[in-house]
This record gives sequence, structure tokens and C-alpha cells, in this order.
Amino acid sequence: MTAYDLYVIIWEIAMKPKKRTAEPERTTLRVAEGGRIVIPVDVRARLGMAVGTEVVLTVQGDHATLMNAAAARRQAQELVRRFLPRHANLSEELMAERKAESRRE
Repeated sequence: MTAYDLYVIIWEIAMKPKKRTAEPERTTLRVAEGGRIVIPVDVRARLGMAVGTEVVLTVQGDHATLMNAAAARRQAQELVRRFLPRHANLSEELMAERKAESRRE
């Protein structure tokens, strides 16, 4: 398994919806022209979503989850850290694997 394979697996785990102990807050929104929806201002504020913020949309079955991309990256990084030795550097390992692969071609 390469460093990239590990990264992909961990990212997929991180993006799975989490089991929540509290009832989820629900808001009914209407899809506008062009498929646009407006996220209420209080929700955007709590999720750190300002104009231009990158978000991750995860679709699973018949539901979707929207998450601030920076928060999703932090969550994935925290998850990765649990599986790696303390001083591991995935980016360097990935670059070394790619260089070795290109030399074999």
C-alpha cells in the first residue's frame, strides 16, 4: 500500500457522516434557479462559511452533507495522525514513491 492509497482511505473515512448524540438541527431550504441554495446566516457563521469559502459536499444514498473544506481537511489530518508514526511525512513519502515510479517507466 502506498502513501497515496493510505491518504485516500483515510480521507474517505473522515468524510463519512458521524454518529451524533444530539438531535441534528434541521432547516428547510428551497432550491433556486441554477440549483442554488442559500445557507442561513447563523449556520454559515457557526460553520465558518464566509463568501468564497470552499465547502465539501458529500452525498451518501439519498442525503447530502455540507462541510467547511478547511474543517474537513483538519478532521482528515487528525485522523491520519492517529495511524502514522509520530515523525512520518506522507508528502515526502509520496514524492519518493512517484520519483521511483517514474524511474521504472
